[in-house]
Amino acid sequence: MSQTNAKALCPERYFTLGLINEEADAASRSAYPLLLVLQHRQTGALLAVDPATDVVTDPAISPPRIDEHRPIEPDTAWHHENGNDYYCIGLANEGMADGKHPVLVLYRDLRTKQFWGKAPERFLKGMQRV
Repeated sequence: MSQTNAKALCPERYFTLGLINEEADAASRSAYPLLLVLQHRQTGALLAVDPATDVVTDPAISPPRIDEHRPIEPDTAWHHENGNDYYCIGLANEGMADGKHPVLVLYRDLRTKQFWGKAPERFLKGMQRV
């Protein structure tokens, strides 16, 4: 498995989708860390990593779906209890065995276009699929 620092990613291996949680305030930064989202060109696997310090290991060819995350599917619409609507892009970091990178739901606010990521358990608490 090849490794590289996120700051020097090889564009032949990854698409850069952008930063998540840019709009989080200082009080909520621990729950919403600023991370770089990448998509592996061959597998389509999504990764969310610290752009300054993380070393990226190529994901498995077919990352396993984690059973408790099954209700969260890519390309689906969700409604939050606060009244906002979101588009789920998918789950990042599935199949990463290092334990440092938790699985995150990647989603975009349909109104503001802000890009967010949070733990699946937190996502499911406030969201309902539509």
